[in-house]
Amino acid sequence: MRAGRLNPTRLPGPNITLNKDIQAYVQETRHAAAGDTWTANPELPTTNEILGIDESDGSSGSNIVDLVPNNIDGPWLSTEMYLRAHYNLLRENAVAPLRDAVAYVKGQPRMKDSLDVCIYEKVYVVGITCGDAGIAVKLTFSTARAGKNIVWEYSPRLTTGTIVALTPANDMFKSKCIVAVVAARPLDGLKKNPAEIDIFYTRAEDAEFDPQLEFVMIEARSGYYEASRHTLTALQKMAREGFPFSEYLCGLQPNIEPPEYIKLNPFIDMSAIGEEGEKVDVLNNWPPPPESLDSSQWNALRQILMKRLAIVQGAEGWVHGGDQVEPLSAWLGDRKVKFEVVYQADNFGFVEDDIDLEYEQLKELEMEQGLDEEDSEYLRGPYMSLMEQVRGHSLSAAAAEALRARYLEYDDLWKVPSRDRGGVYSIFQKLAKAAIRALFRSFAKRYEMAAENLKTGKWELNSTIIQSARVVGMTTTGLSKYRALISSVKPKIIMIEEAAEVIEAPITAACVKSLEHLILIGDHKQLQGNCAVKELEGEPFFLQVSLFERLVHNGIDFKTLTKQRRMAPEIRRILAPIYDDLEDHPSVVARPAVPGMGGVNSFFFCHDWPESSDSLLSKYNDREARMIVGFFIYLHLNGVPVQDITILTFYNGQRKKILKALRDNNILQGQYLKVSTVDSYQGEENEIVLLSLVRSNENSGNMGFLAVENRVCVALSRAKRGFYIFGNAEFLAVSNPLWWEVVQIVNCGPRRIGYRVPITCGNHQAKTYIAEPDHWSLTNGGCTLKCDQKLKCGHDCPLRCHAVSHSQVKCQQPCTELLPCGHGCVEICDCPCKCQYGECAVLNGCLRAGENSSSPTRENPVVTPTGTRTGPPRAPDAHADFVQNYQAYSNGGAKQDDARLASKELATIECENVKAPPLLLGNDAPRFDKRSLPILKENAVLPVRPTGHHPPTRQKYVQYYSPGRPSSNSPDKKV
Repeated sequence: MRAGRLNPTRLPGPNITLNKDIQAYVQETRHAAAGDTWTANPELPTTNEILGIDESDGSSGSNIVDLVPNNIDGPWLSTEMYLRAHYNLLRENAVAPLRDAVAYVKGQPRMKDSLDVCIYEKVYVVGITCGDAGIAVKLTFSTARAGKNIVWEYSPRLTTGTIVALTPANDMFKSKCIVAVVAARPLDGLKKNPAEIDIFYTRAEDAEFDPQLEFVMIEARSGYYEASRHTLTALQKMAREGFPFSEYLCGLQPNIEPPEYIKLNPFIDMSAIGEEGEKVDVLNNWPPPPESLDSSQWNALRQILMKRLAIVQGAEGWVHGGDQVEPLSAWLGDRKVKFEVVYQADNFGFVEDDIDLEYEQLKELEMEQGLDEEDSEYLRGPYMSLMEQVRGHSLSAAAAEALRARYLEYDDLWKVPSRDRGGVYSIFQKLAKAAIRALFRSFAKRYEMAAENLKTGKWELNSTIIQSARVVGMTTTGLSKYRALISSVKPKIIMIEEAAEVIEAPITAACVKSLEHLILIGDHKQLQGNCAVKELEGEPFFLQVSLFERLVHNGIDFKTLTKQRRMAPEIRRILAPIYDDLEDHPSVVARPAVPGMGGVNSFFFCHDWPESSDSLLSKYNDREARMIVGFFIYLHLNGVPVQDITILTFYNGQRKKILKALRDNNILQGQYLKVSTVDSYQGEENEIVLLSLVRSNENSGNMGFLAVENRVCVALSRAKRGFYIFGNAEFLAVSNPLWWEVVQIVNCGPRRIGYRVPITCGNHQAKTYIAEPDHWSLTNGGCTLKCDQKLKCGHDCPLRCHAVSHSQVKCQQPCTELLPCGHGCVEICDCPCKCQYGECAVLNGCLRAGENSSSPTRENPVVTPTGTRTGPPRAPDAHADFVQNYQAYSNGGAKQDDARLASKELATIECENVKAPPLLLGNDAPRFDKRSLPILKENAVLPVRPTGHHPPTRQKYVQYYSPGRPSSNSPDKKV
């Protein structure tokens, strides 16, 4: 059936109608109810709001903002209170970063860029562009206060949609502040000197166009107002038009009925998901699960089809291509109603260093922030330059006032003395500018209205396309931004994927008046929504809590997907403290082993290397980073493609360290390397994941991000067949209960924790244990034994045991080939042959195959520069003896010498005290409780055990460590 009856307006052309509901929606939003209520607040922040001035009486506001916390326990008293609380929380989260930045600069006018503020000076207006979106003002500016060169291709500074504050350079926010929005950031303009940017003034009344007026421009490093702007408007609209689903979202009504369209017609064709035959009455005759779905998926599908508000918990690896697809198939098979799928992929907290973001990451940020084809980098429209040629001396204020009083009333300007005419001209020019500015502002306001009408017209045209679509997909930001368009097509079903990863307000904004069925799919145990103001995240405001999590927390019925289809069982067990009922799908049981690891597909490498902080206060651990890089290269040498390995870390400082070390390695030149922070890897997966934990200090409990269970859950659940953790297990286990349980799990069979990484040679099946970053240089992807294979040239391979093919090994031995001239080659084996005598005279073809230099030959005369003919050159007798001896050594003696050296090296290895594999806890060590964590440390550096070799018995030196207090029964002793 059709989504809703349109109020059509016929356009020229075949069967094109306009949906007038869009215009009605926009008009209602534009003419909001007058008064001092929150529903009348402007769409963009005002000057007083940024300066912290009370709007009611114009006085300086206090440092306290009156906010109602998000009520996560129990129902809300009213719908209006619910909407107002979330509006105020979201607006404070969006405005506070710029307000605080302005306050910093106002207090310290000469401050440089900081972690919170970007300051641009020498800002001048140079032109205007009249485009479809409004009148954009082009500015030039200097980044001198940054103290460094800005690489604009990789920097999130001045992203389209960012709000900025401008003030005259001689005022510095004491009395004047102009709020603007970045309209476009073309890279060719940013690379100019001075750099250029285009902005929209938020209020035409504040617009400044004087090219001689110098400004300072301020940008907050955190927050992104554009992401909240349209959601705020939607919440205001919902307060005026009514709020569907309020009985569930606000009142927490537990009895959720089926959707109205299901009540009217409960028969659905289920053949698309394995149910053959006639249509099924889903209300009264729910069928048994088909073979294609497990029981938890089938129960989730029933929940989705039979509840107006359906909640399904399941991460990406649990869903495996989407239990979302099954209800889509059921609906589309019958074409019952039109609906939308909303993908939550927004992450608007700019916490990364602005000079080290990868290009792909920056493009991802732009897409996540809702930027689309309408927000193009270049403004289209006529451009007018406002540059002036300034001549003469400027007048002081006193001189200008004196001239004004003396000559302004003259009827005949020719009576003005020549010496004063320049000053009088400047006065008239200033007066003319003021008059033009006032007139231009009135025209600008009318132009903005025309631009809004143009945008509405485009939406009306776009709605004709959406009307014919069966499914509409978008992000939550896009849903708020185009809510007028979406509302006009009257969708009855909206499904939101990863609904637990976004704060509540954008999900609430999805409740358009026509909505009959809301489906939330996500996992509240993974990443939560991001807040620009950290004080609003947790108690008492709880802005970070999603609608999904709040409903589950308050007992609203939901279903959980219990079978995971991503991780090998050895990896999945680590998640037991978070998901206690998680099961393995048969497809993950037989994952292939990680090459070079001898069946060890997961491992927790322990160390006590201290952490450090970089200039931006981000944490890093240099030795841990080098250890991970060495392991990455080892896996790659064993045949693992670079694209199958991801390195995750909780800190951007560590990400930069690891990425730089990988790029410095010749083996990895030109490769795309996957090194990401945990927050940016939500929803991703890879075959092998290396996790860098970084934190290691003497302050027990100072764990930072590692103490956040949602982040830890994401970090531990990204790998499919290989997962390796690097960190200080002692520090983590005594600092956090979750990490304590993780350490307990990996310590039990199969035991996968220790102070050395166990690697296994694929050639000799020998085990090597790597304890330090430098030890990786002793391997070539194999063990420390000498390679016993021969190269294609016949020489022994000069390398230690390696995993790469011999075709990639270049022989460095002297070439033993006898050239056709009978002389020896002076090059190494891997290079083209070259006669030891240079341009040998007998190389002109006189020798036959099998002949040598002692065979009778005819002389091949060589023409000298003087034209005389000479015979072939003769080597001195001493040199000939040397060549003969060297050839004899190359043909036999070198191999004998190599064999002697190899035998000596093997005997040395066999005589060493070969160490056994390290265990976190020895079999004879006492079991630990929650107050003590003894960690075994063995005094081996790089132990090797060749195949078939049985090492002699040895003593172990065990050091017991108790995080609580020293134990009397565990002194350092031999065992």
